[in-house]
Formats: sequence, C-alpha cells, structure tokens
Amino acid sequence: METKPNEKCWFFRWFLTLIVIKSNLVDAFALGDIVCAFLTTGRFAGSHIGRLVVRATGVFEMITSIGKITPVRHNSCQLVHRIDGYSYVV
Repeated sequence: METKPNEKCWFFRWFLTLIVIKSNLVDAFALGDIVCAFLTTGRFAGSHIGRLVVRATGVFEMITSIGKITPVRHNSCQLVHRIDGYSYVV
C-alpha cells in the first residue's frame, strides 16, 4: 500500500517508517555499517576494519578479512561508512 500526497493517513505511514528505521539502530550503529574498531585487550587486540553485525544487547560482532571478531563494544567503534545498499570490499 503506497501513500499518495493527498492521502489522509500519510503522517501515520511516515511515522511507522520512522519507527522501523529507528528501531534498527543500536547505539547509533546499524547492521552492515563499516566501522573501525580499536580493541585494547583480548585475543583480537589492535585496530580492525569491517562490517558490523548489530545485536540488541549492545555487544556487536565484526566481520573482517581475517574472520569474525566478537565481542566488540560500541565505545570502541568508529563509523567509517554508513550502510547504503551497495556492497563494498573491506
């Protein structure tokens, strides 16, 4: 059901779209964002660039060229590129 400019419930449709988009964000990060993570301790200590897999708990996973890195916290991530529907090589 698409909305038309003269439709009476256009605000409701817009509001639902806003809620769906906003609910996919966890700590300002979304699924598929390319981030740079600076991990200070643990097995994967160092800086890594890759795609983010967002969890509702706030503990993320990161997919890089060396494999999957987990756990990654939001305070150690810096956004490089927001997801836009295109596929980029990391």
